[in-house]
Amino acid sequence: MNDTTTTEQEMILPAAPVSERRAAYAGEMDRVRAELAAAREQIARHEQTIHALRYEQITDGTDPRLATFWEKAGEVADEENFCDEYDRLAEQMGGPRRTRDWDVEVDVTVTVRVLVTVSATDEDDAAEIAAEEVDLERVIDAARDNGYEQWETDVYSTHRA
Repeated sequence: MNDTTTTEQEMILPAAPVSERRAAYAGEMDRVRAELAAAREQIARHEQTIHALRYEQITDGTDPRLATFWEKAGEVADEENFCDEYDRLAEQMGGPRRTRDWDVEVDVTVTVRVLVTVSATDEDDAAEIAAEEVDLERVIDAARDNGYEQWETDVYSTHRA
């Protein structure tokens, strides 16, 4: 019986003559040249950006390169009592606003429903007795047991700490 299987070596075709491969080489060279030109353009753009970042005057206070400057200026303002001057300058130049501690007095009104059981002859009498029996301890217990129904705040005064 004849062996009809072939090996990989028998399947390899001979290389095309150089004259037939010349067009493929030329196309590949054109592609590589285009990629090289694009890379050179990108390098030129990056070099312009680097030059600008190194040498052009910074005129915008929000420029991220000034972050360390503003931080140090804020520290100096705190140490040397230049806070108002710093704040005016930072606001005009677009720099970051500093945070400071403030003492704020706030009036808080909490509405809590309190259940009071009383003995009375009528509704009006019961309401009057219950109102007299409600004390801070009952209010705190009711708040813990039932939660609050309403929370309101009013700022009373504000001044720097």
